[in-house]
Formats: sequence, structure tokens, C-alpha cells
Amino acid sequence: MLLKNYTLLPFFLCLVSVHAQTLSSLDRQCGDIMLSSIKKDLREHYYDTTYHGMNIDNRFASAIEGIDSARTVDGMYLVIAQTLLDLDEAHTAFIPPRQPDRIGSGFEMEMIGDSCFVTSVVPGSGAEAAGIIAGTRILGIEGEAPSRQSIHRLNYLVDELGAQRIIHLTIGTGDLPGRPVAFPVVQSRSVKSSGTAGRMSGFESLSRVRNVDAGPAVRKHKIRSVGTDIAIWKLPAFDLSWKTMQNVMHSILKKKNLIIDLRGNQGGYIRTLVCLAGFFFDRDVLLCMMHGREGIDSLTASPQEEQFRGNVSVLIDSKSTSSSEVFAKAIQLYKRGTVFGDVSGGMVMKAEYFQRSIGIRRSVTYGSNITTAAVTMPDGSRLQNVGVHPDILVLPTFADLQQGVDPVLARAINFAGFAIGPREAAGLFSANSVR
Repeated sequence: MLLKNYTLLPFFLCLVSVHAQTLSSLDRQCGDIMLSSIKKDLREHYYDTTYHGMNIDNRFASAIEGIDSARTVDGMYLVIAQTLLDLDEAHTAFIPPRQPDRIGSGFEMEMIGDSCFVTSVVPGSGAEAAGIIAGTRILGIEGEAPSRQSIHRLNYLVDELGAQRIIHLTIGTGDLPGRPVAFPVVQSRSVKSSGTAGRMSGFESLSRVRNVDAGPAVRKHKIRSVGTDIAIWKLPAFDLSWKTMQNVMHSILKKKNLIIDLRGNQGGYIRTLVCLAGFFFDRDVLLCMMHGREGIDSLTASPQEEQFRGNVSVLIDSKSTSSSEVFAKAIQLYKRGTVFGDVSGGMVMKAEYFQRSIGIRRSVTYGSNITTAAVTMPDGSRLQNVGVHPDILVLPTFADLQQGVDPVLARAINFAGFAIGPREAAGLFSANSVR
């Protein structure tokens, strides 16, 4: 979408931003356009018209000065991003143009309890060369101690915004004291299109919008059976169609136990959430209320024709956010099943992604993720910055992470009446496993 005020700009405007690190006057004009469109999206769609007390005119005027003084493309993007980061609301963020050499930290990190641990490392990355392994405890990221309140912002700055080319960490392993490490980010040769044309609506977390191109092998839902009475459904995102969910549920209706693994599920579409919930309740149930500019909307799930009558277990962790949290909380509130794992991420707001582009014959795509409604649960509570507290708390240890075993899934399977160990549980979804 080309802004009307800039229709006469040359088609290559801002394309240099994707490649160059030294800013030109055209780069700065491009940054001004991005900033203007983001301010417009914020004014028109952000759920809180007071913007938590922030004077957005003054804030964006300051950002224009920041763009004028920025020295690099990364620095300019950080100036733009900071305008939305200042709202301190994880669903609202600037989505910069994708770079031809996609950057990443080279590792995955996750809050487990109140500590931050590495859960996986990219082979051959700078992180691996620096001695980082699964189970490494992260004590500091760019001088800041990670916490449940800051982890989403730190992930955004390091991995999604790409603000750092060299990553500085303070790490600890086992009982060893912390030590500083620094290493370059990962660069890949190609980037797939995100496929997020126009708006995406629902409980869209920032990572959901940024990682829709993670690849079908990574995000594909999977089903496994244990014994004759237990089905396990790994659901990485709320992005399935009603027909797909109907087919899944039809295949497991006669099972006595269903384990739905929502660990790492960072949300998705409201329609998927409502549809899924309808398979587990024999009456209309209120899932949540959404408080937007135009009033309060109630989100209610109606029963599907086919109902799962067996026992339900839901697995969550600190990366379970948005729709996955609403679903897990509904299972708890209506006493429909048992929730296992860690406290969820506490990112439950309704948001929309607004895609923009600059150019005529060729274009550069960017956008903004804007929170459009606050969300409350049927009991009046809010999950934002609180999360869902599991009925049975199960936290992987350093040894579990290092060995790649799964004590959370093992606990849920044992709860359903089948004896299995953490290593065997992890193997159920390994690359060599079969359905």
C-alpha cells in the first residue's frame, strides 16, 4: 500500500535500506514514511485512546529527530521500533522490512520458572562456537537480566528486529558462575514470504506474525497414540481450518484420554480457538471478553456436533501465549481437564497485523502489529502479564534440556494411566517416530 503523500517517490526508494548499513537521504525519507504509517495505525486502531498516558505526537516527533541522527539502517529501525516498545505492550510492535540475509541469534531461549535457559542451538552458529548448549542458563542479554516481563521484548530486539549484529550474553552452566560471551548473529541465504497479506486478526502475538514462514515441517500439527486409550495432539499454532480439526477429532473420539500439547503455541486465529473449544463442551461457554474502542465483545464457543467425552490434559509453557492461554484457562475454569507444565507467557490481547509497502514496480514490505482490545476471562481475571498457572507444575531441569528428554509429556501420559519415561516421551515426536 503506497501512502498518498509519497506517490511520486522513485520505485527504488528504501530498497537500499534492505542492503546498506550507511544511511542515505532516501533511507531517511523511507524511515519517515514508515514512522508516519505506524503512527496512523496506532491512532486508528490501538485499543487505549490515552496510549497509557503517552503523548504520541511528542513521542513520534522525537523519533523523527532520531531518524535524522541515526547512522545505520539497524539504528533507524530501532528508533522506529522504540516508539511502540515505549507502550510496554508486547502485542504492539513494528515489523521491519525483511533482510535478504535473515539474521537470528543462533539459539532458542525460554523462561522456565523464573530462569532463562537455552533450549536449542543452531549447528555451526556463533552461539555453538561460543560454547552455548541446550541447558545453558542466560543471566544477561546485552546487559539486561531476562525475566518473564522482559523476555518477549529481548527476543524481539535480538531475533525479530535484528538490532544486534554481535550478541553479548552472560551465561552460566550448572553450578558454574556466570561468564560473558559475544558472537555474531546467524545469517541465512534466503527468506520465504510470510504470506501475511493484508490484515491478520485474532489473538496474534508478535512472534506469530513474524514466524508464519517457519516452514510446514516446524509448524505442522502432529498426532501420536500411546497404548490403546491415549492420543497426543501437538498443536503449534491456532491456524487450522474447521475441516482439519473435525477430521482430527473424529479420529480420536473413542479414546479415553487426549493430551493437547500447546507448548510453544504463540496463538493464532479466533475462529480456530472457538472451533476447537466447541469439541470439548456440551453447552455454550464464554471464553473471554474483549474490551476495544467500540465496547465489549464476548467470545463464546458453541458445541460441535461431535464431542470428545474423555479426559483432557493440556500442556503449556512460557512460550504458550494468546489463544493457547485462553483455551487452557477455559479448560481450567470449566473443570474440563488438567493443565500441566509451566506458567504460560501472559500475552493475551487481541491484535491485528497491518501490512504496508513502499514502491511502485517493486516494493518493500513492512508493517505494524497493533493491539485492538484488552481481554478478560469469564471470572473477571486478566491473563496479560499473569499467565495461566498449571494445575500440575512440571519444570524441565538443566539435565532434561541437555539430554533432550520430556518430563512434562511423560507426567501427563503417566497421569492418563500409561507408564512412560521422559526419554521415551520425547521420542514420540522425534524425526524418526511414526504415528
